Amino acid sequence: MLEVTESTPVRTKYSRTRRLSMIAAGLIVICGISLALSGSVSRTVSEKIQHQTNIVLPASIRPHVMATISSEFPGQVVAMNVKAGMKVKAGDAILTLDDPEFELEYERAKVRYEDVQQRWRSRTTGSDPAGNTNAESQEAMRAYNAAKERLAGYSLEPAQRAYDDATAKFDEMQRLASQQLATDAELEQAKRIQDQELRNLRAEREHLSRLEEEVHVAAARVQNTHGFASPSMEVNMDLREAAEALRIASARRDAQKITSTVSGTVIKTMVSVGDLIPSGIPLVQIAQLDQLDFDVPVGAGLARNFQRGDSVTVHVPTEPPTLLPAVISDITLAPSQDNSAYTIRVTVPNPAPSSILAGLGGEVEFRTEAKWPALRF
Repeated sequence: MLEVTESTPVRTKYSRTRRLSMIAAGLIVICGISLALSGSVSRTVSEKIQHQTNIVLPASIRPHVMATISSEFPGQVVAMNVKAGMKVKAGDAILTLDDPEFELEYERAKVRYEDVQQRWRSRTTGSDPAGNTNAESQEAMRAYNAAKERLAGYSLEPAQRAYDDATAKFDEMQRLASQQLATDAELEQAKRIQDQELRNLRAEREHLSRLEEEVHVAAARVQNTHGFASPSMEVNMDLREAAEALRIASARRDAQKITSTVSGTVIKTMVSVGDLIPSGIPLVQIAQLDQLDFDVPVGAGLARNFQRGDSVTVHVPTEPPTLLPAVISDITLAPSQDNSAYTIRVTVPNPAPSSILAGLGGEVEFRTEAKWPALRF
């Protein structure tokens, strides 16, 4: 009985240790299997997610090259020669304006030129219908004083200052655009204002030149009537002045016929026959449709995951739809009321040049597999 009693504790202790060892080994095996399965599942899920992260976003389609036709002078539209969809060449007549003041100026200049021509013929053939020399002298002096007053009352400074301000604004917009702090639309608007102010400045300089010429001619007439020149020379000066005035009036009248500055397709007409328009406003938009811009509005969080040159696929809304491989052309900051603060632009060849796709909606597919960690959807 004593021997049996002494051996019992030894067997119990050995059995308990063995069971604990087996349980620990089992737990290790289970953990290893779980970790292996977890890694495999994780890789499989990651691969599936990574494969599915390409995103397709809507895009607006615009012509890559587009010209806006405007007029230097105001007037009323009396003829419209184009409509949307028509093809035009540079120099083709787009529309015709009419301004009664320009037409009246031309008629006056023409009548004056013909009258001076008649006087010149009379002088050169020996007939002298000049009349009273003293009256001519007084009239010449009055014309000279009036010309000097007009010149003294004129100033080029406002037009020059407006052009300088517009140029400074455009230069500032160019600087901001280079830093992606200004949009293409803002830059284009600043350029339009600069061009308008340049046209105004040129018109004012031309007007100043005419005033100076008037003073010069009037002074010559005063000298002529006081015996410093022959009557034939006086008429010759008048003829030269009348010819220059007729040339300017003709140029202004001809400018009422608006022609295309580029070859392309008419995208939009902004005016109709009968409309009264001021100078400088857009009249017609003409585009070259061989290349198209697909503009995609995106938020800042998504925009910073892409850069110029990244590969994309463009979905063109043709029948059937066309898929074109392309790259990102530009990423610009575009102010918006929503969260789409940036515009990603992709430029592609037009797969259907005979169709007007500009103004329609397309799609751009972005390849994001390599960028999955940064997107953090």
